[in-house]
Amino acid sequence: MEIAGFPLEIKNLSEGGEIVGLAAAFGNVDHGGDIIIKGAFGASLAQHKAAGTSPAMLLHHDMQRPIGRWTELTETDEGCTHPVSPALSGG
Repeated sequence: MEIAGFPLEIKNLSEGGEIVGLAAAFGNVDHGGDIIIKGAFGASLAQHKAAGTSPAMLLHHDMQRPIGRWTELTETDEGCTHPVSPALSGG
């Protein structure tokens, strides 16, 4: 079993283990030099909502490393926020 580590600050955790956070912030420059602008997620989120699907939640954008399930994604003034239920194993 592969174990992955990454920095994470948990400010609040529900009894069910759900975490709420900012998936992508507007105005920041990423490692590729891209800047996400407000409105960037609107069309994609609407398509997923209509289809009853959600984008993949991946560790470091790696399709071979899914880490959980998005339960909701919302575009706010800060960016794309989400509650998430992490894939936890007791193994």
